[in-house]
Amino acid sequence: MRIMFVITQLSPAGAEKIVSVLACSYQAQAEECLVLSLMPPPEKGFTSVVEKLEKSGVKVRFLYGKSSPASFLPLIFKICKAVKEFVPDVIHAHLIHPSLLCRFACLFNKI
Repeated sequence: MRIMFVITQLSPAGAEKIVSVLACSYQAQAEECLVLSLMPPPEKGFTSVVEKLEKSGVKVRFLYGKSSPASFLPLIFKICKAVKEFVPDVIHAHLIHPSLLCRFACLFNKI
């Protein structure tokens, strides 16, 4: 099974740690996982979540979005592209913005 996790960013915080635990657990069970971050990578010193994911073999991808409503449409198209490339069986979005943007991306991809 291919699982795509979508989250706003990967700085070490609550939701990010949950995504990390879930993705690493699924990856250990021979599932293929991708964690998609809407924002750029965290600053140096705040990369523990990214390091844990990569060490476990989870693919991590950053979309380099901005935190303004004007960037939402480009992010939807970037999510669509990531979905077409990864072809997930499940998309698991965390927090409000990823959830809303993934709903639109799924409409465009007929998922």
